[in-house]
Amino acid sequence: MLYHFPKKSVILLAGLLIISLTLFLGRFATLPDFARGALMGVGIGMEIIALNRLAAYRKTMRATENQ
Repeated sequence: MLYHFPKKSVILLAGLLIISLTLFLGRFATLPDFARGALMGVGIGMEIIALNRLAAYRKTMRATENQ
């Protein structure tokens, strides 16, 4: 059985993966400050976008359940 991930969850997971990979690479390799900050910023931005979309999705689902 295949488990269906909503697109919003995939974006959230990708953001978490980018942040964790940045921290992992920073631990074992030297990353310039710009690269580290850019990757962390992209990861955090993806998480914020995904959480915003999930909140909007849940809000619309509640509105359709009440009708």
